[in-house]
Amino acid sequence: MSTHIDRKTETTTLETRHYQGARAGVGLTPDEIYVDFALPSPRYFRVRRGDLLMEGDVRGRSRPEMESAHVRKWEVVEVTPDRVVGRTQNTDEREEWERSWVEEQLVRGRLSTDLSDFERVTVVESGDYDPDVDDTGDTSGSPSTVLVALFGDDGKKYLRQYALVESEEREGVKSEDGRVKEGKEDAVGERTPIRLVREDQALLELSGTPRERLSSVVERALACHGYVVADGDGSTADTLPTPDTDRDETRST
Repeated sequence: MSTHIDRKTETTTLETRHYQGARAGVGLTPDEIYVDFALPSPRYFRVRRGDLLMEGDVRGRSRPEMESAHVRKWEVVEVTPDRVVGRTQNTDEREEWERSWVEEQLVRGRLSTDLSDFERVTVVESGDYDPDVDDTGDTSGSPSTVLVALFGDDGKKYLRQYALVESEEREGVKSEDGRVKEGKEDAVGERTPIRLVREDQALLELSGTPRERLSSVVERALACHGYVVADGDGSTADTLPTPDTDRDETRST
């Protein structure tokens, strides 16, 4: 298993804080909120101007529940070193909160933000390998299943499951953006074609820029493992249920 960081945060100054017994790095960039629970549980939150804040925990509610008119929502119109200003969707009134309060409410699940980006991707290879082994005892084949966990800027984990493409289907394999791949790669040698078979419903419903971002980060992460994705639109993929452990996963560094 390996986790890929898709956005560089080396220039972000972090302040260490503890929430519910877990250590987090809280960004000090003036115009955005960033809360980072690093490995082995690479969750994070990021909120900027134009994002949405909502009452309650998106990880514990269905999409229809979060879209209900009974759930209060604010568009973030300003983020400063000390405060966050939001405008309510229903009444267009401005509300102001202390920045540290918003950061804590996000972590505790009393506020949520909308999904717009994926900065961390974990790739796990599993299943039956080729039975042939070399002198070192290492397997010589490929796994039958590749599971991709995507961590969104809303603090939630999303899943995609891929399967190997059979050899007779490998001609003209396309990447997630629809381009035909030659099947050859530099450092990793020949790429192995895989096909999306299941994904979380929330990923299937993405469109526009978030969908493009999803395709981009997944393709780069899989390329590092020597894979290329076929049938990238995902239109025939089944949906995965949201993991019950998603809310209870330990947040620690």
